[in-house]
Amino acid sequence: MKKRLWLFLLLIVIPFAFAAEDNIYTGKVHGGDTITAESLTFYITMTDTAAYLKHNGAGTIIPAGECRTKENLNMCIGAITFVYRNSTTWENVYETTLDITVEKLLEMNKTLEKTTLLIDEQTQGKIVLRNTGKVAAQDIVLQDFYSDSFLLSGSDQCDIVGNMIECRGTMSPNARIICTFTLTALKPQTYTSQTKLSYFDGILGNNVTGELKIKVQNSSLKVTPKFNASDTEI
Repeated sequence: MKKRLWLFLLLIVIPFAFAAEDNIYTGKVHGGDTITAESLTFYITMTDTAAYLKHNGAGTIIPAGECRTKENLNMCIGAITFVYRNSTTWENVYETTLDITVEKLLEMNKTLEKTTLLIDEQTQGKIVLRNTGKVAAQDIVLQDFYSDSFLLSGSDQCDIVGNMIECRGTMSPNARIICTFTLTALKPQTYTSQTKLSYFDGILGNNVTGELKIKVQNSSLKVTPKFNASDTEI
């Protein structure tokens, strides 16, 4: 009897098109405060009409109720209210709400042309990276892992390193990379392929992971009669 195995690729939509912004700080602040947002430090001064945020040697003035963007860093404050008068310095102390977000630079989408394959059948894979931000994405490392149940070949705009698709480099604003490759099914196995992306946005390091579950299972038996009724091929 001949048995034929079917390979089922269950395509899980990996969050490659992820959130446009990450919130790194939300809260009330006063003039004279020093706050930490992720690994960033901000020193704040305030008048009755605006706040001044100093970070990494440079400052940004934000009028009450408005937002300002510096590279991929977005800073917004609410209304400014008087709290008290400092009896030592004779300075007025003001309060406001502060929200700080970091704009995500890279959008990534991964697709396979086929999600069901026979053993030794091939399908085309594609990973598209886009820099939708205003600054360059640096130190990019994209790694897409597969087990030895698959053969990778025919890559373009990315490299094959063992059983892994890899792409490294820097992307300027509006740049796009289209990585294409061929995936061949070799043998049955249940496996979870992981895709990892890391990059530096000029302010913070970013890491994104996703999973692609791959299953191999037998197909239903199919009987094909021949002219000789004593022989049956399964």
